[in-house]
Amino acid sequence: MMQFVYRNKLYLMGRIGTVASHLRELSSQYKTVKEYLESKTRYL
Repeated sequence: MMQFVYRNKLYLMGRIGTVASHLRELSSQYKTVKEYLESKTRYL
């Protein structure tokens, strides 16, 4: 039983890590898009 819980915990930690990295990627992409738009609108 403990082994099962341990494996699930590792799996959950992995999932959370994956989601966190995806969020980090999304936020960095958002930042680049935001900077791009700001640089574009500055010329208007």
